[in-house]
Amino acid sequence: MTPNQILLASIGCVFISGLYFYIAFKFDGQWLKILFLILAAVMIHGQLICNLLDGMVAVEGGMSSPAGPVFNELPDRISDTPKLLVE
Repeated sequence: MTPNQILLASIGCVFISGLYFYIAFKFDGQWLKILFLILAAVMIHGQLICNLLDGMVAVEGGMSSPAGPVFNELPDRISDTPKLLVE
């Protein structure tokens, strides 16, 4: 995988996490709500792991590109937006 693909996967993790948050607050059942909140937390950690891995792959694998700084910052800003709405 390239660093850019890893960053796009991080956006996917945040999108899925947002869906889990949305679903959690639509259910009245206590156990379903807890399950979806745990799944949302796991996906947020998936996004954090993707953010760690992309830099390591770019530097250690020698895969940095001229578009690297844009791909490093833009997906992070996109993925931070839902977290700001929840807080």
